[in-house]
Amino acid sequence: YVSSYDFAASASIIDVLVADAHGYFDDLCLDVEIRPSFAGDNYTLVAGNDAQIGSGGSFSELVDFAGDNSAGYVVLGVEGRTGIDALITRKGAINSLEDLRGSTIGVEGALTPSVRSMLFEAGLLEGDGYEVLELEGADPAAELAMPEILGFTGYKNDEVFGLDQAGAEYDVYDPANHGIPGSFGVLYTNATFLTEFPTAVQDFMRAT
Repeated sequence: YVSSYDFAASASIIDVLVADAHGYFDDLCLDVEIRPSFAGDNYTLVAGNDAQIGSGGSFSELVDFAGDNSAGYVVLGVEGRTGIDALITRKGAINSLEDLRGSTIGVEGALTPSVRSMLFEAGLLEGDGYEVLELEGADPAAELAMPEILGFTGYKNDEVFGLDQAGAEYDVYDPANHGIPGSFGVLYTNATFLTEFPTAVQDFMRAT
């Protein structure tokens, strides 16, 4: 199993860690090795069967990666049925999403699907309406102050919390408020492993 955001207390991570701590995998005769990872890295690992169970950021994210390979991903569970990602901008920097035209948005790995859909609904396409810049740091307050970006994508339970702790002023554009559906906490495997070891996958999910 590879986690989607290190060992964060998040859906599709914490339940696996708790199951392991309580010995539920052992009770079902499963030998589960848990490795910290990140959602964007997991798709290649699961596709190559280097990891058998992966945690993903969202169902939309999984669909995006499924279009780039022939892994035959099989979703085992979608634990959250609303988006947790958002676009965070400097306070008062824009009055509407349309004001982002011609700007640069910071991303960690890639633009999150819900935010991308929200911007698309506003008539903005990556490479046309805006550009993206990959961020290397993990300090949302420092990222917010970067002059080369107008804002960045983040999670409402992480970056927004970090900005509040830092006393920073910011605006949040939540895809959920723009009619964009979302999800989080996805557990998935590949069709090869599921076909060869169906009861192992069933027991993993039962324990989790």
